[in-house]
Amino acid sequence: MRAGIFGLQGAGKTTLFKAMTGTVPGKSGIGVVRVPDNRIQILSDLFKPKKTTFAEIDFEDIGNPQKRGRSGVDSKYLEKLGKCDILVLTLGQFLEGNPVEDFHSVVDELILADLNMVENTLNRWTKEHRSNRELDALKRLVSTLEAEQPAFKAGLDEQQQALLQGIRLTTNRRLMVVVNVGEDQDVDVSGLQQEAASWEAPVLEVCAQIEAEIAEMDRASQAEFLEGLGIGEPAVRRVIKQAFNMMNLISFFTTGSDEVKAWPIRNGTVARKAAGKVHSDIERGFIRAEVISYDDFMAVKDMKLARDKGLLRLEGKDYVVKDGDIINFRFNV
Repeated sequence: MRAGIFGLQGAGKTTLFKAMTGTVPGKSGIGVVRVPDNRIQILSDLFKPKKTTFAEIDFEDIGNPQKRGRSGVDSKYLEKLGKCDILVLTLGQFLEGNPVEDFHSVVDELILADLNMVENTLNRWTKEHRSNRELDALKRLVSTLEAEQPAFKAGLDEQQQALLQGIRLTTNRRLMVVVNVGEDQDVDVSGLQQEAASWEAPVLEVCAQIEAEIAEMDRASQAEFLEGLGIGEPAVRRVIKQAFNMMNLISFFTTGSDEVKAWPIRNGTVARKAAGKVHSDIERGFIRAEVISYDDFMAVKDMKLARDKGLLRLEGKDYVVKDGDIINFRFNV
């Protein structure tokens, strides 16, 4: 579960990374980020556990692209982007130039690189007499990319996606656009939003420098500073939450005196697989899941009372876990 931060030189990628992780990128360029979730803090205040654990995702500072070859972008750079689940394109509004033009200068290179890869693969697979289904999927990708649309717009079904899973296409990933604005700078991003709409990409505004300074403050100083600005939370938290949602992730919770913890899973995960996130033995010996929604629990704020009122229910292995479910797994190994 990784989001890759990339963009043109000087856009503020590393400052944004620091604002989210609280540190500068290390050798790997990867930082672990806690996903803000008020529900976990509220549950922790109620259960008073020894440990409270939020869901986490990784952010990677990809760096700047180096133009090489026909595709225009260095293959190692593209490989890094291709290993990410989503991409965070950072644009510097305070720089000379136009954010819309900067947006296209980046995404057009990615489309060109993907088109080059797909055409080469199509030529090779045609000579290898691959199946018509594989070749048809590649031809559909070529048409989509030639129309200057990202690969995920090709409308490939799950089976076709599986056939092509060895081809890491950068534009097959969801994109978020973060506009790094200067302090007290008025910004009109409506034009950028229109252009990003073809990528189904949300556009968020962040002053990365101020956000990085906020990240270095203790909790009390943060609250005082934000109150002075008249805002409820650092803007960078919106970026983190958006990234989490764009990865198609939800959280279920486990509670107790030892730990209250959020477990990130893909939306649509069934109970038995969710149990495996906690421990492989629980998945293997799964019997039942005792489930209550966060809202139902907060109506009584006591697990025994919730059980007495019939708010707790038993679900089987194929139950699809919902966001905010509080679960106790019954198992036997």
